[in-house]
Amino acid sequence: MTALRYVLRSVAHYHFAYLGVFLGATLGATVLLGALFAGDSVAASLRTIAAQRLGRTTHVLASGDRFFRQALADDLAAATGVRAAPVLLARGTVTHQNSRASANQVQLVGLTPAFWTFAPSPTVDPLTAGKSAVAINDTLARRLTLAVGDTLVLRLQKPGVLSGNAPIAGADTKLETLRVTVSAIVGDASFGRFNLAATQVPPPTVFLPIALLQEA
Repeated sequence: MTALRYVLRSVAHYHFAYLGVFLGATLGATVLLGALFAGDSVAASLRTIAAQRLGRTTHVLASGDRFFRQALADDLAAATGVRAAPVLLARGTVTHQNSRASANQVQLVGLTPAFWTFAPSPTVDPLTAGKSAVAINDTLARRLTLAVGDTLVLRLQKPGVLSGNAPIAGADTKLETLRVTVSAIVGDASFGRFNLAATQVPPPTVFLPIALLQEA
């Protein structure tokens, strides 16, 4: 009996066992390939979200609940030769003046026109309609059913001299109120997902001139 004939007769006799091994190997390979494709897809999605959150930003200098001088951005740009933009971050409550619908823990971003140069894609400064004109992201627009031209009431806690978590900071708080008009709704490609926190959920955000937030 030749080797080939022996192999063929063995396959014919144990064909069910060999079929089971073949199907098991096929299933295992399919599962592994599916996991590889899913992992690659998730990694690509996370990279896309990160790019939308940070745009073309490469470095961030954050002060926590304290503040820097706005001119520090210009000083850094002059010293390093790279672009820099000052950003004043705060949290507040937003109320739609007509419907009275409101949203809490809204990210308030005080900025200059230089901020938009860091957007994921080229973006025109939407805050050119006046001092009280603001832009909002898609998340806030959907939550409060907002449109361009609507009036919003922003309320934010005025920071004290001491850090809020200091033992002697005191319990007194003062709320500042701003009445603004929506001049634009920005999408993800136009920095609508801007957020320094590593999260996949875009926060409701209001973009406003940095001078207006500084004054408040």
